[in-house]
Amino acid sequence: MHQTKDSTLTLGLIILSLFLISCKTDVEINHYINRSVPLKLSIISSDTTTAFSRTNNFEIAINSVEYKKLLAWGDSNVNGWTPTIASYAPEVYVGQGDFRLLTIGKESSVVVGFTDRNKKAQQYVKTIKKGELDFLKK
Repeated sequence: MHQTKDSTLTLGLIILSLFLISCKTDVEINHYINRSVPLKLSIISSDTTTAFSRTNNFEIAINSVEYKKLLAWGDSNVNGWTPTIASYAPEVYVGQGDFRLLTIGKESSVVVGFTDRNKKAQQYVKTIKKGELDFLKK
């Protein structure tokens, strides 16, 4: 009897995981960026000598090249987002108010989080081409 409960629970978790993985959705991240406020940019790197992380903080000014490129990137990356509830250690963080964009996995994926119009916290992940957001680090 105990084994049946464990098997049922495991099967349920597998089905739920597959459902969440297969749920691709559209996310219009530019709807959550206030275009009248600068964005915060943090670049997180690991110090090879101490193994501690180091954070360099910047501001992405309104109407700057980087700001415009990020908005253009958001416009061209509406499709293919997967909901996620995991926490991530970012390599690059871009944020403003309730909006955040993180690069993870040696910058091969992007996580966006925001509070939607119904005041619900949302978070999505998407695989991207390596180097696609390198303009943020220049």
